[in-house]
This record gives sequence, C-alpha cells and structure tokens, in this order.
Amino acid sequence: MEVATHRTGWPRFSAVLLIALSLFASGLANSSPAQAAPACGVLAGGAAQQANNAVINTCYQIGVPYSWGGGHGPQPGPTLGQCDPNNGAPNDCHVKGLDCSGLVRYGYALALGPDILGSGNTDAQWHSPAVKTHFYSTAQALPGDLLFYSSNNTVAGIHHVAMYLGAGWIVEAANSGELVKVSNLSAHTDFYGGARLFTGRPHYTTTLGIYRGLSSTFSFSNSTTSGHTDGTLTFGAQGDIPVSGDWNADGFTTVGTFRPSTSTFYFDNSNITGNTDGSLAFGQFGDHPVTGDWDCDGSTTVGVYRDSNSTFYFDNSNITSRIDGSLTFGQKGDIPITGDWDGDGCTTVGVYRPSNSTFYFDNSNITAHTDGSITFGATGDVPVTGDWNGDGYTTIGVFRPTTGVFYLCNSNITPHTDITTAFGQQNDTPITGAWNH
Repeated sequence: MEVATHRTGWPRFSAVLLIALSLFASGLANSSPAQAAPACGVLAGGAAQQANNAVINTCYQIGVPYSWGGGHGPQPGPTLGQCDPNNGAPNDCHVKGLDCSGLVRYGYALALGPDILGSGNTDAQWHSPAVKTHFYSTAQALPGDLLFYSSNNTVAGIHHVAMYLGAGWIVEAANSGELVKVSNLSAHTDFYGGARLFTGRPHYTTTLGIYRGLSSTFSFSNSTTSGHTDGTLTFGAQGDIPVSGDWNADGFTTVGTFRPSTSTFYFDNSNITGNTDGSLAFGQFGDHPVTGDWDCDGSTTVGVYRDSNSTFYFDNSNITSRIDGSLTFGQKGDIPITGDWDGDGCTTVGVYRPSNSTFYFDNSNITAHTDGSITFGATGDVPVTGDWNGDGYTTIGVFRPTTGVFYLCNSNITPHTDITTAFGQQNDTPITGAWNH
C-alpha cells in the first residue's frame, strides 16, 4: 500500500492537464514516438531462479485493476481496496485489485508458496527480513528486484514499489483507474533504492553416498559414475537414520542423523571432523525424517513425515523447534521424498509408493496436489533424489540394497535409467548431496 504522494489523483488532474496542453503545441514538432513496452517477462539474465519465477507470476497480473489498498488481506491476491477521495481513490473500495505493494507481494507468493513479503505496505517491504541486500542505483537491478520510489529521497518518503523486469522496464500497479502494466524506468524520476530478495545460487551436481549403520560411517563419492570413495566420516550412533543438507547455507551438503528414540536431529557442518555442530528435537516417535529448504532462503532445515496421517511437518529453523508448516500428501505406507521438482529454488514434498514403484510430486508445501508422477525402479528399491546433471531440477533415482547399485533418472516425466553406478555394499542406506560442489 502506498502513501498519498505516489498517486496522481483527481484533485491535481486539472492542473496537470493545463500544463500538458500548454506544452503540447510547442513540443509536438520535436517529439518522437514513445518506445513500445515489451511483453511482460524476464528481460535480462543474472537473477536467481526464484526472482525469475516471481517476475513470471507478477506478469500474470497484467490487466488486473489497480485498487488502493488492494492485495493486503490475510492471504496474498486481489482484494477490494479503500475509498479515499483525498488520495485520488474515490471508488477503490468497490474495485477488486492490487496496489503496488500488493502486486509484488502476490507475485512472490505465487512463485514461492510462502508469503515472504507479508501484508505490509511499501515501508514494511523495504524493511522486510526477506530482503537479502539493498542497492541505490538502477544500474545494479536484476529481474525480480523491488524498486522503491521516494518523495523526498529518504526511506520515510517511500511511496511506491515496482518489480524490475530487466532492460530498463518494470511491471507495476501505478494509479487508480489504471491496470497493472509494464512501464519504462523513465516513467518515474524519484527512484530511491532497490531490494533483492534472492541472490543467484549456482546449481551443483548431486553425487552419491551411503551410510553404514553398524559402524555409523558415511562414505562419499564426488561423482555419480565412478563408484569411487572420495571421503568417509563417522558420525552419529547405532540406530540413527542418516540425513543430509546445507545446514549453514555455504553451498556444501554435509551430514546429519535423526535419532528415532528421541526424535532428535544432529548436524555436522563438515564432512571431515565428525563434530556435532547443532541438534534439534523435532517430531515424535515413529516419524520419518525429511530435510529441505522449505522457505527458499538457501539453508536446509528439518522436517518429519508422519505415516499415521500421511502428513509432512516443517521447521524453518534448526535452532528453535516449531512447526512452521504442514501438508498432508500421499497415503499410509508411502516413503517420503523431497526436492526442487520445478527448479524454483524451493524444496517441496513427494512420496514414493513401494507397492507400485511410483514417485508422486507436489510443487507446493501449502496445497496438496499431485503435480507429477513417474514409475521407476523395482520392488525392494530405496528411493533417492538429486540434481544428477546440475540443471537446477531435482529428479529421481533408486538404490538397490541387494546389489549396492544406484539407478538414476534425469527426468521426472520419462522413466529412463541415465546413470547406473555401483557404490557401497549390500544393505547400506543411500544418501545424496553436493559434497564438493
């Protein structure tokens, strides 16, 4: 929601019209046609995938009416606005639409699932904890960045926000009586600063590992094809279940374990030392551990899958034990899996059904919906997931405990064994990660 200085408003319309008419005759001969706006979309490279997806989803709102205060309900999306004649919005309480901050909030929520910007106004968005960095020149802007405009070149004067598309264009909800549109950067002369919510993270290839429960030993391979042991680490205790993740957001996958007797996760930020760098009790007896970047912030955190009610429970912190989200998906007897199935930088859920050797995927951790399925493997196989070719998408695979062989597929649509690698030995537990980038 903007402040009054942003809006054109009817009280000022007559004066603006007179000025425009007085300039029209003298300027017409020297004028050149305005540059046509491009189709709304990602118009430059360099942005994180989450930001590109936010651009795409914000562009879906082209043609939605502007409404002063629209989009600030409990959930993101168009709402009735506020009628405020003094601010150029005499009818907006009858218009269902979005204002500038409501628009960018909705675009990111559609892209990510979580409502990371919340229902606040432009000031709240500038100060949002979702912002990774601020900048003060449009030359630094990347697609998906939020551009803020100020009436007095201070934070206190911020009154408008737009989303950058690249190549000097923005998508914005500008004024009452208008629709969400693409505008040129030159349409506003009071740029104050920008905010970047996601920084691009390289796509690292996932490779193989195994956990040998009797000795509490992890073994890693830095390849999906060689079957060569590049590292080993003893961590955990007998009876633990292995997990892996980027616990400290440094880009490296490291190990951890889940202790079923106490429902406690233990983390190691190194695959060399075997030190416990953190622990967290989460879930209850009988839960299955899962890990993922649920809130798309670059850090892997914990979760559990409860077979009794086929429900995932998520925690966005590895420090404070709390349920930040839950989702019922699958059916009793399924094996939980997680991954970034659609390449948006966020981990979402899935299940593997042993009875028919089929994987089922959901691209959201909010709405239980099967967005894809694929049959792969054989009876008795253990499901694994990873980005086997480094393209940014998590795909499927299986580990065959009877032979110690991984079978990996680079697609979640076409069941085809793209990689076959023997690693480990009979009855090892498979684990995967980007151990060395």
